[in-house]
Amino acid sequence: MQRNINIIRLCVICNTEYKPTTYGQKTCSKKCARINKTKVARKRAIKLGLNTGLPFGEAQRGKNHHNYKHGLGMLSARLSKSIKKKRRYCNRCDKDLLEATHYFWVIHHKDHNKYNNPVDESNWELLCKCCHNKEHHSKNDLY
Repeated sequence: MQRNINIIRLCVICNTEYKPTTYGQKTCSKKCARINKTKVARKRAIKLGLNTGLPFGEAQRGKNHHNYKHGLGMLSARLSKSIKKKRRYCNRCDKDLLEATHYFWVIHHKDHNKYNNPVDESNWELLCKCCHNKEHHSKNDLY
């Protein structure tokens, strides 16, 4: 099957006629290609819900962050450290976690729903990594 290389197309940006030099070419020049690339990126960002109207870099902060509406921002490093100081011990094996680094302990959601983050912290428990792994493996065995 031969491709017809004498096809004349219209540029998607400036609507001028051009002969495509490569397969799938949609623009007449590099300048129009750059404009098309930014338009496509902007449409993709709007479709994914990333375009909030804020300048680049500010869209993912504070109330504009996608985790804010679910309360996942409450599990930030500052709050998780305060939970560790309040509770201190693993809820399953009573291992002392006050001096442990963040590699050895986890804030676990009791109902296994990461979006359920009540203000009174009733859905969270402090677990060591070993107990956390056991918890999730036992949950998987039930299904």
